[in-house]
Amino acid sequence: MSSFANGSVFAIILCGMACSRPSTPAGSAIVALDSLQEEFLSVHRQRDAQAYAALHTDGAVFEWFGIPPIRGRDAIAQAMRDNWAERSALALEMTPEDRRVYEYHALEFGSYRESWLTPTELPTSEYGRYAMLYVRSDGGPWRIQRMLGFTDSLVPPETVQ
Repeated sequence: MSSFANGSVFAIILCGMACSRPSTPAGSAIVALDSLQEEFLSVHRQRDAQAYAALHTDGAVFEWFGIPPIRGRDAIAQAMRDNWAERSALALEMTPEDRRVYEYHALEFGSYRESWLTPTELPTSEYGRYAMLYVRSDGGPWRIQRMLGFTDSLVPPETVQ
Protein backbone atom coordinates (compact mmCIF):
# COMPACT_ATOMS: atom_id res chain seq x y z
CA MET A 1 0.00 0.00 0.00
CA SER A 2 1.33 3.43 -0.90
CA SER A 3 2.39 6.03 1.66
CA PHE A 4 -0.56 8.19 0.57
CA ALA A 5 -2.99 5.30 1.05
CA ASN A 6 -1.52 4.45 4.47
CA GLY A 7 -1.84 8.08 5.54
CA SER A 8 -5.39 8.28 4.16
CA VAL A 9 -6.49 5.15 6.02
CA PHE A 10 -4.93 6.44 9.23
CA ALA A 11 -6.60 9.85 8.77
CA ILE A 12 -10.00 8.16 8.35
CA ILE A 13 -9.41 6.10 11.51
CA LEU A 14 -8.35 9.23 13.40
CA CYS A 15 -11.49 11.06 12.28
CA GLY A 16 -13.68 8.15 13.37
CA MET A 17 -11.99 7.96 16.75
CA ALA A 18 -12.18 11.72 17.18
CA CYS A 19 -15.92 11.68 16.48
CA SER A 20 -16.61 8.92 18.98
CA ARG A 21 -17.53 9.89 22.51
CA PRO A 22 -14.44 10.15 24.73
CA SER A 23 -14.41 8.72 28.18
CA THR A 24 -14.31 11.24 30.96
CA PRO A 25 -10.60 12.06 31.10
CA ALA A 26 -9.08 11.26 34.43
CA GLY A 27 -6.96 14.07 35.77
CA SER A 28 -4.01 11.72 36.02
CA ALA A 29 -4.20 10.91 32.28
CA ILE A 30 -4.17 14.60 31.37
CA VAL A 31 -1.23 15.23 33.68
CA ALA A 32 0.63 12.21 32.24
CA LEU A 33 0.04 13.36 28.64
CA ASP A 34 1.12 16.93 29.47
CA SER A 35 4.26 15.48 31.05
CA LEU A 36 4.93 13.31 27.99
CA GLN A 37 4.64 16.35 25.73
CA GLU A 38 7.02 18.35 27.95
CA GLU A 39 9.51 15.47 27.82
CA PHE A 40 9.04 15.22 24.03
CA LEU A 41 9.91 18.91 23.62
CA SER A 42 12.82 18.62 26.07
CA VAL A 43 14.51 15.69 24.32
CA HIS A 44 13.92 17.40 20.97
CA ARG A 45 15.64 20.54 22.29
CA GLN A 46 18.52 18.42 23.66
CA ARG A 47 18.75 16.44 20.41
CA ASP A 48 18.69 13.17 22.32
CA ALA A 49 17.59 10.74 19.60
CA GLN A 50 17.53 7.68 21.89
CA ALA A 51 15.39 9.44 24.51
CA TYR A 52 13.17 10.77 21.72
CA ALA A 53 12.65 7.25 20.35
CA ALA A 54 12.01 5.88 23.85
CA LEU A 55 8.89 8.07 24.05
CA HIS A 56 7.42 5.98 21.22
CA THR A 57 6.05 2.44 21.20
CA ASP A 58 8.11 -0.34 19.62
CA GLY A 59 5.89 -0.26 16.52
CA ALA A 60 5.50 3.52 16.31
CA VAL A 61 5.11 5.22 12.95
CA PHE A 62 6.30 8.75 12.18
CA GLU A 63 4.61 10.17 9.10
CA TRP A 64 5.52 13.57 7.76
CA PHE A 65 4.27 15.06 4.55
CA GLY A 66 6.80 14.55 1.76
CA ILE A 67 8.81 11.71 3.31
CA PRO A 68 8.13 7.96 3.49
CA PRO A 69 6.74 6.66 6.83
CA ILE A 70 9.39 5.90 9.42
CA ARG A 71 8.60 2.75 11.38
CA GLY A 72 9.96 1.64 14.75
CA ARG A 73 12.04 3.21 17.48
CA ASP A 74 15.43 2.55 15.89
CA ALA A 75 14.40 4.09 12.56
CA ILE A 76 12.83 7.08 14.31
CA ALA A 77 16.02 7.65 16.33
CA GLN A 78 18.16 7.50 13.18
CA ALA A 79 15.84 9.84 11.28
CA MET A 80 16.04 12.39 14.10
CA ARG A 81 19.85 12.14 14.21
CA ASP A 82 20.01 12.74 10.45
CA ASN A 83 17.55 15.64 10.61
CA TRP A 84 19.19 17.34 13.57
CA ALA A 85 22.70 16.99 12.11
CA GLU A 86 21.80 19.55 9.43
CA ARG A 87 20.31 22.10 11.83
CA SER A 88 21.59 24.24 14.66
CA ALA A 89 19.74 26.45 17.14
CA LEU A 90 16.80 24.08 16.86
CA ALA A 91 13.55 25.09 18.58
CA LEU A 92 10.15 23.39 18.52
CA GLU A 93 6.88 24.79 19.82
CA MET A 94 3.70 22.69 19.84
CA THR A 95 0.25 24.05 20.61
CA PRO A 96 -2.32 21.35 21.33
CA GLU A 97 -5.74 22.49 20.19
CA ASP A 98 -7.81 19.39 20.90
CA ARG A 99 -7.10 16.30 22.95
CA ARG A 100 -9.45 13.37 23.38
CA VAL A 101 -8.59 10.88 26.08
CA TYR A 102 -9.94 7.36 26.26
CA GLU A 103 -9.03 4.50 28.54
CA TYR A 104 -6.12 3.12 26.50
CA HIS A 105 -5.54 5.72 23.81
CA ALA A 106 -5.62 9.47 23.32
CA LEU A 107 -5.68 11.71 20.27
CA GLU A 108 -4.16 15.14 20.06
CA PHE A 109 -4.44 17.67 17.26
CA GLY A 110 -2.55 20.94 17.14
CA SER A 111 -0.16 23.28 15.41
CA TYR A 112 3.60 23.57 15.55
CA ARG A 113 6.44 25.90 14.72
CA GLU A 114 9.98 24.63 14.28
CA SER A 115 12.89 27.03 13.82
CA TRP A 116 16.55 26.36 13.09
CA LEU A 117 19.67 27.71 11.50
CA THR A 118 20.75 26.23 8.18
CA PRO A 119 24.33 24.98 7.71
CA THR A 120 25.15 28.51 6.47
CA GLU A 121 23.66 30.00 9.68
CA LEU A 122 20.50 31.39 8.04
CA PRO A 123 17.35 31.25 10.20
CA THR A 124 14.44 29.17 8.88
CA SER A 125 10.97 28.48 10.30
CA GLU A 126 8.42 25.82 9.46
CA TYR A 127 4.77 26.04 10.49
CA GLY A 128 2.22 23.25 10.34
CA ARG A 129 -0.35 20.96 11.88
CA TYR A 130 0.15 17.68 13.70
CA ALA A 131 -1.84 14.73 15.02
CA MET A 132 -0.58 12.35 17.67
CA LEU A 133 -1.98 9.00 18.71
CA TYR A 134 -0.91 8.04 22.21
CA VAL A 135 -1.45 4.57 23.69
CA ARG A 136 -0.85 2.89 27.01
CA SER A 137 -1.06 -0.61 28.31
CA ASP A 138 -2.80 -1.49 31.58
CA GLY A 139 -1.44 0.98 34.08
CA GLY A 140 1.65 1.58 31.94
CA PRO A 141 3.03 4.87 30.74
CA TRP A 142 1.60 6.72 27.76
CA ARG A 143 3.69 6.39 24.58
CA ILE A 144 3.46 7.82 21.08
CA GLN A 145 2.09 5.25 18.62
CA ARG A 146 1.79 7.49 15.58
CA MET A 147 2.67 11.04 14.68
CA LEU A 148 1.43 12.81 11.56
CA GLY A 149 2.76 16.15 10.41
CA PHE A 150 1.66 18.49 7.65
CA THR A 151 3.70 21.57 6.83
CA ASP A 152 1.54 24.64 6.21
CA SER A 153 4.38 26.94 5.31
CA LEU A 154 8.13 27.20 5.31
CA VAL A 155 9.61 30.62 5.79
CA PRO A 156 12.79 30.66 3.68
CA PRO A 157 16.01 31.82 5.32
CA GLU A 158 16.16 35.10 3.43
CA THR A 159 12.74 36.23 4.72
CA VAL A 160 13.00 35.31 8.44
CA GLN A 161 13.47 38.36 10.63
